[in-house]
Amino acid sequence: MDTGHRDAHGERQGGSNTSWEVSDSVELPPDTEELPAVFEVIEEFGERAGWPMDFVLRVQLVLEEMVLNVMNHSGATEPMVMKLMSKEDEAAFEIIDRGIPFDPTGVSAPVQGDADSLEDMAIGGLGIHLVRSMVQEMRYQRSEGANHLTLVLDRSGD
Repeated sequence: MDTGHRDAHGERQGGSNTSWEVSDSVELPPDTEELPAVFEVIEEFGERAGWPMDFVLRVQLVLEEMVLNVMNHSGATEPMVMKLMSKEDEAAFEIIDRGIPFDPTGVSAPVQGDADSLEDMAIGGLGIHLVRSMVQEMRYQRSEGANHLTLVLDRSGD
């Protein structure tokens, strides 16, 4: 079992989680230039967890959207923490940031009215709706001055 805490460049920081077969944690500066590190961390984690590539790509899409939301809209200046956990039938991810309080579980699906195509749809709000359609569970909690967003994806179909 590989557990621990790594920074955005994969350096171990310590820690453990025994309820998951594979778990890890990384710190990421709230800077969009760090997005390639997110993809790398997910791909390496997926290899250790034995995920098929289509699941890795799905996780990358989900976490890209939510991490970008934090980077672009939270106002956080401290690094965010991204926790990755996997076991046979599910994977879970927690994103922790010290930005402004924001609960994405309360965001309504965008209403597009008379939009005839994707190009005609208003920009904004679609990412959270996309993520919600791809995960089995989305939980939010504000605790000790930080946003905690947990996303759970079903692996039973892999």
